[in-house]
Amino acid sequence: MNNRKWGESFLKSGIPLEYQAFLIFKSNNCTCSFHSEYQRFNEDHKLTWFENDIFANYGKFNKDTDLNFIIECKYHDLSRFWMFIPYLDGGFQHDGGVLTCGPYRMLENPDKKGAIQLAKQAQYGLVISEDGIKQENSVYSAVQQLSYSYVPVSVSVMYGFDFQGDEPWASIILPVIVTNAKLFLLKNDLQSLDQIRDASKPIDIADEVEWLWLKKEYSFEMCDQNFEIIKNHKKTDPDFKKFPYDNDLLIDLASRPHWLAVANIIYLDKFIKEIIKYFLSIDTLEINHFKINNLK
Repeated sequence: MNNRKWGESFLKSGIPLEYQAFLIFKSNNCTCSFHSEYQRFNEDHKLTWFENDIFANYGKFNKDTDLNFIIECKYHDLSRFWMFIPYLDGGFQHDGGVLTCGPYRMLENPDKKGAIQLAKQAQYGLVISEDGIKQENSVYSAVQQLSYSYVPVSVSVMYGFDFQGDEPWASIILPVIVTNAKLFLLKNDLQSLDQIRDASKPIDIADEVEWLWLKKEYSFEMCDQNFEIIKNHKKTDPDFKKFPYDNDLLIDLASRPHWLAVANIIYLDKFIKEIIKYFLSIDTLEINHFKINNLK
C-alpha cells in the first residue's frame, strides 16, 4: 500500500479533519470537547445518546454572555465540491435571528443586521463531483445533524448552571459546518440552464467563498421534537423551574437554528476570528437587567 492510498483512507474516516478543526478552535482561546454527547428522541421516540463532532466554548465573555460553537465536520476527496443556491428572501437576517441567545434575551439591539453581513447567504447546498456522477448530499446530512442536535444541546448549556455555586450567565450558540471541500455560491445573473451545462469549471457559474451563512428552513417535524425536548427537560431538571424564563423565548428556541455557518477548513481560523470580533463588539445587557428574584 503506497502512502497516497493509506493517507486518503485515513482522511476519509473524517477524524483528521475533525482534529484539525479542533486544534484551530483551541488556538482561538476555545475550550473544546471532541465527540460531545447529547440526548434527543430517536425515530422510536426514545431518548437516545447522539454526538456532535466538536463543541467549543470561547474563553471570554461579553459582559454576562458567552459564545459557543456546535461543529459538524465533513470530509471529501479533492474531486468533489459544494455548490449553494443564493438566499434572496431576506427573512431572519437580524442579529436576533442569526445569534440565538438564552436563557435571557441579552442582545441590546436584536434588530441590527450585523452578523449576517459578515458573509454571503445561501438557502440550499449540495455536493457536486467533477466526474458528473450524482453524490450523496453531505451538506443536507450535516444540516440535519446540527439542526436536530441544536435544541437539546442549547437547553443543556443555556439552562445548565448550578444555582448553588455558579453566577448566572447567558449563552450564544452558533452551529457550524466545517469541510475541506471548496464552497461555491451560484451567481444571480444566470440566464439559462445551458450556461450550467456548458460550464467547464465551477467558477464559470459561481463565486468561490471562504465561508457563508446557510438558511435553515422551518421544519414542523423538528419543531415538534424540540418542544418534546424542552418539555422533558422541564420535568427532569429540578433547577429548570428556578429560571425566570418566558414561554415566548422557549417557543422561539424550538424553531432554531435559523442560520448555520459553513466554512472551508483553510479559512476556519479567519472565520472564527471574524465571529469572535463581532461577538465582542455587540452591545449586550447584564444579568442584573432582568429581575431574578430566586438568585438573590
